[in-house]
Amino acid sequence: MSSKNLSDEVWSRLREELRSWIGTKYIPLQKSKNVGADCCTYIGKSLESIGVLSNCEYPSRRDSHWYLAENNSPDLILEAFNSNFERFMNREYVYESLGNWEQYIRGDMLLFKFKKKIPLFTHCGVYMGNDIILHNKEKGSISEVQFSDKWKKYCKRVFRLYER
Repeated sequence: MSSKNLSDEVWSRLREELRSWIGTKYIPLQKSKNVGADCCTYIGKSLESIGVLSNCEYPSRRDSHWYLAENNSPDLILEAFNSNFERFMNREYVYESLGNWEQYIRGDMLLFKFKKKIPLFTHCGVYMGNDIILHNKEKGSISEVQFSDKWKKYCKRVFRLYER
């Protein structure tokens, strides 16, 4: 296993917290376990809950069709990850933005682009290990699914978190 990885203890706490959100339905910008969350907010709340992040910032506005706007629309998912993870640099955790990656490790945060005509990341999830990802989909709820070749094809950015 790479030295750039979360310790077993931190990963165990993060995995347990992430899985405690399973079944929470998709509601944009909501951050309440068992009530509603979107694909970004449950990840941020989980990292806050185990003490890896504090005062996590979330996009303040997003309607259900935010990604269909003009090409100069902000990439809200990427901005949320960047603004939160840049604060790690002087703490006990560090992150790397790896672009499109092929060797995933537990805890990798995955950003997806599903439509060629939309230059924005429109979805995110967490790699749980053993080719399983945890994500929250529109018209659904947080669940674990097989990280199939289809998913891998659309995964265009990986954020890897590890301890200094």
